[in-house]
Amino acid sequence: MSTATSSQPTGKFIIYTRVSSHTQTQGDYASLDAQRDTCLNWLRQYNVSNPSIITDVGSALTPHLLRQQTAMIEGAKKGTYIIVYAYDRLARSVIHATQIIEQLKKKGVRVISVREPLDYSTPIGYNQLMAIFNAAELESRNIGLRVKNTMDCIRRNGGCPHEPPYGYKIVVNTGRKTTKDPREQKIIKFICGLRKGTHTVAQLNKILFSLIPAGRLDLQVPIVIDHGNTTVARSEENSVPYADIAFILNEYEIPARRGEWTASKIAKIAKDSTTEPEENPVVEEEEKFNPLTGFTTSTASGVNRKTLKRQNDNDMKD
Repeated sequence: MSTATSSQPTGKFIIYTRVSSHTQTQGDYASLDAQRDTCLNWLRQYNVSNPSIITDVGSALTPHLLRQQTAMIEGAKKGTYIIVYAYDRLARSVIHATQIIEQLKKKGVRVISVREPLDYSTPIGYNQLMAIFNAAELESRNIGLRVKNTMDCIRRNGGCPHEPPYGYKIVVNTGRKTTKDPREQKIIKFICGLRKGTHTVAQLNKILFSLIPAGRLDLQVPIVIDHGNTTVARSEENSVPYADIAFILNEYEIPARRGEWTASKIAKIAKDSTTEPEENPVVEEEEKFNPLTGFTTSTASGVNRKTLKRQNDNDMKD
């Protein structure tokens, strides 16, 4: 498939696209769309239409989590062409890439990159392919190191480098410091009050109505609980099921952080309802020995502390 032909080549064609995170799937024209369209346009010059399209969302550094890729490789038959926008969509480490290429080669399956057209069936082509994967692995490791350093810096300054616990939000322009989110705190109060029976039905309805989207008065229908209008402390066995609480929140169109409410989301909030962001996170110390000065530099909380490290410190002591 090095030159365009008027007849359609034989064999099955699969377009494989991948992004590292769900945030890259959002927007009017996300990365996955660009990868797919580029591959489709490339195939049209060979009169190939309606190829299979397989998509993964996940890091290539954790290949065991790329389930669609695993299934594609296992199910690929002889004569199949796997088309990718770039080879780093397939793998980002030399070891993983070698395993994939060799496994597919034994099956008679060929991988073609639109961005990096090369013939890896030749020694020089294979060497170029490994150089591409080596560069992709180096880039990933550098990105990982940069992210780690950034997160450590945020922690040292009392910020929250990850998504804050449910019930809290990041305050802008404060170095990612957190504060309580009033709306999410109400949802936690509703979940725990309904689950544990610490609130009356009237109190729960008041919280629920304050969370309903503006203008949806048709949703303001009081919930009915079989124990009436009194507070009933419940044991774990008699608690309202997580799935029932999720159903109520979804019925009243009260959104979760992402998507709809599920039993697992409710369970996590009920379990972590007392969790607060770590105010003084501990940053692991990193020690580096300088053979020229004989000192070990210990770095923690942004402060350098030098301690004398000499092999013969105690040699002169009695």
